[in-house]
Amino acid sequence: TPSGTDLASSSIKSSKTSYKARDLFKAPAGDRISMAVSRFQLKNGPDSLTVSDGMGSNAKVLEVCTGLSCNGTTSTSNVISLHFQSDAEPGMKGFQVGHLSMLTKAIT
Repeated sequence: TPSGTDLASSSIKSSKTSYKARDLFKAPAGDRISMAVSRFQLKNGPDSLTVSDGMGSNAKVLEVCTGLSCNGTTSTSNVISLHFQSDAEPGMKGFQVGHLSMLTKAIT
């Protein structure tokens, strides 16, 4: 994680038929967060990674990744949340976030 960024929250739920994980990353107020994906291979449909700008039910969805495609994105706020869900069946390699970067606001 980038310097000064705190992992504010993380939750994982799993069963024999599903797996869900949420991570929340927070930068200082006024900064934004850029996320790059270095590897992505999930099953189409049941497996997905949702990237949201902010937290909670009002967070704007920036990208929903499934299959073999995930571009990465940049938040418009200082909070970015990741929600991964899977049907827990093996077969694909998963994903790797290459890096999270803080984009500091310009000083004028």
